[in-house]
Amino acid sequence: MKICIMQPYFLPYLGYWQLLKYADKYIIFDDVNYIKKGHINRNKILLKTGLHQFTLPIEGASQNKKIYELELFDGEDKILKTITQGYKNTTNFKVIYPIIEEIFNFKSKLLVDFIEHSIKKICELLAIEIEIIKSSEIVLDASGVNKIIPLCRLYSADVYINPIGGIDLYKKEDFTEHNIELKFIKAIPIEYKQLKIPFHPNLSILDLLFNVPKAEWPAHLESYEVL
Repeated sequence: MKICIMQPYFLPYLGYWQLLKYADKYIIFDDVNYIKKGHINRNKILLKTGLHQFTLPIEGASQNKKIYELELFDGEDKILKTITQGYKNTTNFKVIYPIIEEIFNFKSKLLVDFIEHSIKKICELLAIEIEIIKSSEIVLDASGVNKIIPLCRLYSADVYINPIGGIDLYKKEDFTEHNIELKFIKAIPIEYKQLKIPFHPNLSILDLLFNVPKAEWPAHLESYEVL
């Protein structure tokens, strides 16, 4: 059993989806504190005018609140309009836009439910089959990062997979003593035609979905190494 435990990010970069493609189970880590300048509710796309950061508006955003406690307030329509204006002439717009519109029109005030729905829709689009659950629904006598190994043990995971950015956060020996192998995924970006040059890697998955022919998606999903 390969398990990943990650905070919910909204329409994140390709590496996030490579992680889900590799894993068998994804636990949305939503009972930890919200990080204001992280990627939970924001990401970047590339428009003809240059890089653009979009942000889902959160009611009373605070780093003292758990992710599952946060609620959205109106403002999603503005992001959708920007996406439309920026990508309306791309290769896949007519096919992809209705799915993105469905994501933005999902009716939930809770941020985590909104993001969970978006993750499931993109997984369907990318043919990623994975079980998804929320950590806030799992009762354990642990919290924060101390909950990682107990969650792995609860589901009999023998591999805990994490993005390469977490390589300094965890020690392999902490996992091996519980018969769990700690692995990291490092994305190897494949350049594709974007709205502007030079090529900008690690943008929201939106950029790839609109610009890259569907037949080429698997090659991008599989372009990584496991360390």
